[in-house]
Order: sequence, then C-alpha cells, then structure tokens
Amino acid sequence: YILSLRAPSPPVEPPADVLAEGRAVFGSAGCVDCHGGPRGGGQRIHAWEEVGTDPALAAWGAPDGEGGLCCGLSDFDNAHDTGGVKAPRLVGAWTFERLLHNGSLDSLEQLFCLEPRPASATPPFAATGHDFGCHTLSVEQRRTLIDFLRSL
Repeated sequence: YILSLRAPSPPVEPPADVLAEGRAVFGSAGCVDCHGGPRGGGQRIHAWEEVGTDPALAAWGAPDGEGGLCCGLSDFDNAHDTGGVKAPRLVGAWTFERLLHNGSLDSLEQLFCLEPRPASATPPFAATGHDFGCHTLSVEQRRTLIDFLRSL
C-alpha cells in the first residue's frame, strides 16, 4: 500500500509553455548538476563552501571540532558523517515552507533573490548560501524556473 502512494499534484499548474521554458532554464543554468537524482535530489555530497552555506553546520554532530560525536550519537556510524551536504529533493517544492540548510528562507522567491532574504548573519541562522541563479539569470528566467519547480 505504502509504495502505491503518490504525492499530491500542485494546486496550480502553469501553462505548458511556461513549464517548458522553466525546464529549459533548469537544464541550462546547471540546476540539474546538483538536483539530477531521483525526485530532483542530489547524487553526491557537496562541500559546504561549494554551496555557500554556513560551514559551522558541517560539524553538527561533533561541535568540539575534534571529530568526537556528541549528544548521544555514540552509536552513529562515523564513516557516514561526511561533513558535507546533499542537495534536497525538489518534488513537492510547492509545499516547502522552509528552505536552505537551516530553514532560514520561506520562499523560492527569496531563494532566487526575487525577494529580500532575512537579515541574519549569525551562524547557524544566516540566510546565506545557494545564490545560484541570483546574479546569472534574468528576473523572467528566475520566475519561470520557480514556476517549473512548483510544478514538480
């Protein structure tokens, strides 16, 4: 039964030409390089610096900086603690209320710099990182990309 369940469809679907344009931007802007896996998720681990997010979060399980795990994580398989970040899935993006590594953004418009990001530079609450497309895509390209993402 569980395997038969499917995500609900987005409540609003943009016209086909807008979706096609957004899909093209997704490919040409390089989004697929990080979000090309199943359901639009990542296929590899990225360094925090590569994405531009707060590097302090790389040590979430070992905050002393010496590699030892804290907070009851002694049974955690340390071999899987890469200190990196994997691109999240994009299917269902129309439901996302929190974005970025720390949930500091609340819309795709903020993520793609169409609306101001919250002004917090305090680690780990900073709204920095993932500024891909903010300075390289036109406003119209960013809007069609958002429409495409919300159709997934």
